[in-house]
Amino acid sequence: MSFAKTMPKAFLDLVAETLIARHSTNVSKLLIVLPSRRAGLFLRRILASKFDTPVLGPQITVIDQLATETSGVKKADMLTLQFALYKSYSAIVTNEPDSFEEFVKWSSRLLQDYNEIDRYLIDAKNLYSNLSDAKKLEAWDVEGETPEMMDLFLKFWNDLYPIYEHYRKQLLNEKIGYQGLIYREAADRMKSASDWSKFLEEKGAEQVYFLGFNALNEAETKLIRGAVESGLGDIFFDVDKLYLEDQEHEAGMFLRRYTNWPYFQKNEFSFVRDSLRTEKRTIELVGVPRQVGMAKAMAEKLSSLHEVGTDVTDRLALVLADEGMLLPALNSIPMEFDEVNVTMGLPISQLTLATSVEHVFEAQERALRLKKVEGRRFQIYHKDIERIITQPFGKFLLGNEGAQKARGLSASIRKYNAPFLSLSKLTEWLPDSPLFIALLSEQSPSDLLNQMAKVLARYHDSENVSVEDLEASKMLHSVCLKLIQLYEKFEIEPDMSTSLHLFRQLQREEKLDFFGEPLRGLQLMGVLETRLLSFEGLVMTNVNEDTLPAGKSDNSFIPHDLKRGLGMPTHREKDAIYAYHFYRLLQGTKHAVLLYNSEAQSIGSGEASRFIEQIRREFSEFPNTTIVESIYTTPVKQNQIAKDFKLERGEFLNESLRKRAESGIAPTHLQAWVNDPSDFYKKYIIGMQEADEVEEVMGDRTMGLVVHQVLENFYKPFENVDPPTDSDYEKVIADAPKLLRAVYKEENGRPLEETGRNGLIAHAMVEMTVGFLKEERKRAARYIAEGVKWKVIGVEHKFRESIEVEGVEYPILMKGTADRIDRVGDKLVVIDYKTGMAAETDVQAPELERFAEDDKKGKGLQLFAYAWMASKAFPKVKSFKAGIFALRDNNAGLVEAGLKPQRGQVAQTDIYLDDLQTFEQVLTSMLQDIFSTEGVIEPKHKEEDES
Repeated sequence: MSFAKTMPKAFLDLVAETLIARHSTNVSKLLIVLPSRRAGLFLRRILASKFDTPVLGPQITVIDQLATETSGVKKADMLTLQFALYKSYSAIVTNEPDSFEEFVKWSSRLLQDYNEIDRYLIDAKNLYSNLSDAKKLEAWDVEGETPEMMDLFLKFWNDLYPIYEHYRKQLLNEKIGYQGLIYREAADRMKSASDWSKFLEEKGAEQVYFLGFNALNEAETKLIRGAVESGLGDIFFDVDKLYLEDQEHEAGMFLRRYTNWPYFQKNEFSFVRDSLRTEKRTIELVGVPRQVGMAKAMAEKLSSLHEVGTDVTDRLALVLADEGMLLPALNSIPMEFDEVNVTMGLPISQLTLATSVEHVFEAQERALRLKKVEGRRFQIYHKDIERIITQPFGKFLLGNEGAQKARGLSASIRKYNAPFLSLSKLTEWLPDSPLFIALLSEQSPSDLLNQMAKVLARYHDSENVSVEDLEASKMLHSVCLKLIQLYEKFEIEPDMSTSLHLFRQLQREEKLDFFGEPLRGLQLMGVLETRLLSFEGLVMTNVNEDTLPAGKSDNSFIPHDLKRGLGMPTHREKDAIYAYHFYRLLQGTKHAVLLYNSEAQSIGSGEASRFIEQIRREFSEFPNTTIVESIYTTPVKQNQIAKDFKLERGEFLNESLRKRAESGIAPTHLQAWVNDPSDFYKKYIIGMQEADEVEEVMGDRTMGLVVHQVLENFYKPFENVDPPTDSDYEKVIADAPKLLRAVYKEENGRPLEETGRNGLIAHAMVEMTVGFLKEERKRAARYIAEGVKWKVIGVEHKFRESIEVEGVEYPILMKGTADRIDRVGDKLVVIDYKTGMAAETDVQAPELERFAEDDKKGKGLQLFAYAWMASKAFPKVKSFKAGIFALRDNNAGLVEAGLKPQRGQVAQTDIYLDDLQTFEQVLTSMLQDIFSTEGVIEPKHKEEDES
């Protein structure tokens, strides 16, 4: 074997010079085969630059196209292949075969295995015989398994080869196939020089050249060697001595094998250069903390590499190791790059319209799944609806004034706290939105696909559709039709869950191409698109383990040892492929910037690629290479730093404070002020209210409303008359479950669920209410036995009392609604129902001032505020009590507010007018602080308070 002389020129320049030197008069008679189409554009331009006058150029194709032409088999898409595979599977496995839905979960592994078997020309019968024997050994003497189960287990492995044979015959009859089948057929058909001579003659060519290949599978190797060893072609490799001569270097793993071809014992192995060790270059290794900074760091490095005023054509490339970075990269390219050529396609699954369409399928899938699993009616989940209506496509589905309807629908969902909506309810709320209702109506996957295809066609032709949505709607329309055609052709209709899975799969395969001048501007590409190309400046993102190289995957039924023994690729060969692409890309660059995520977010993540470490070790010894390492930090301006809410009060607040004084301060507002003044100001002065959340599982808010309403309905008829009798309590206790359900339905517009988590909570609500009413019954009986007069004098009693505060120019309304007020003897008892818990420590304190200072005493503050308002509303009453009935702990009785000077002493829970006069002073002080226009409102940091 001999090597070509070391040359500093780029690979394609060397190729062009060699081809012209050999075929200056008949370049048009050449057929050039490349790994990818991208390099063909650059090669044509270079060849054209070598001629002074116009000449016909060579034919340029790619290896996949060559295999298709020589085999006579066209490549089918993945879904067609999966459906066809199920047809073969069903023909072989006749005893209890998996349903298509189950088959789809594992069929891609089998298809991948078949592909590798054919790409590497493996004897499938021998492989599956070995695999079956291995599984028999695994199953030997397995305890606890019945012979029937073992037979079923082994039959699966025994069936894999018959399925393979049937599948190949089926595909070849239709002249379609997967890549491995196509390559195997091509290799089998092009066995001799005469086969190649005939093929080239049909193509109008005399010689074939293979350029820039690296990891050839056995079928490709057989195909290419058949051409070059017949004297009708040649092959040129793009290779560097660094990894070719080092027998352990993974980047040269495949190339070292090719040097042993008989062809290279007589011919030159072109073009071996010593670029990595000898040429001058700078390599920047930049750690970027967290993924979110990657696009920003990329943009800054591109700007630094761009020379103002010079043409960057064919000089600078942005390579995305993680192709999911495409959209962030496009949005971050600096303004100085007037022209950008994007060679990568954007999967339509990343487009807004695709997401909206997918949400419709998700809504259907969830509704059907819950109907099947939980036995509920067909209902649409509220979050699915809101995801749809927030996007332009959703507003189109809603019809005229779609945005207004979307807001109204969202408001109704929150108003009625509706986590699931029936079609009748949607129709009631949206009588003029037939498209929206039609897509969300219960239907089969085929019907939904048909409906969606028609709607997408209408959307495409509607007004004010963005350019992005115009293209996306056409492609999504094709996706729907493709699935319908497959369902009809193979007479299979998967369920909605599987249809959603297939829809997503097709979306990922369909890509939106970008327009641009392919030979001008910044070149933005994926790693594989860089093959054969060289760039003076290079920025590569996400140079991390599991991205470059990709992590290990076990997407195969064939064990690792069996693969190694038969010469099939394992993760070792796959890592070598990435290594070659990485090192080859560095060969032609003068300045490379390699960005990696430096922050570990989980075990194994945030680890720089092994290639980064190899550069540190290998390239540091090269005298002409400069390695610069840094950690990227984002400069943050002071005004960009997020701060807690902080308000410098002033006269500008007068109007807001006056409105709050007029609308009123409630006991809950006082508690909010003590808890955190900044939250109080945001919610009740400035009006920064947070949006209500829909309760998917009944929470305390809904439970409290329902229980309060049932208790109000029971006690209201007894207001200011004789109190409930024992028989009244007996009846309401018996009717409580029915009453609670009726109130829930009235408040929420739907029945109370009897199953799932809501069913359990509903049961607990019934038990809690019944338990409370039983305690009330006992309490009433005790009053009668002790001769204590009692009466209900207020149910949901509303207080409205004005108070004058020194320093505040206007009166302040104190307001509140007491759940119940009883007169017990000569005392007035203000009662607050709580569905949660309450303890004496929450409502009792050594002195009244403590309630205004300690956020743990908020319940006590509220009770004293109610007692104070009661004293104003009932001026003839001299003593009061105020307490909480905690419905979750009915045995605790009324937890009464009071003063407890020292631990261990009995609390004073009778509240007299003197106590309330002192409380008024505390209240006035609080209101002065609340309504002041001086000072600063800052958030209360509880950690500091507790310390």
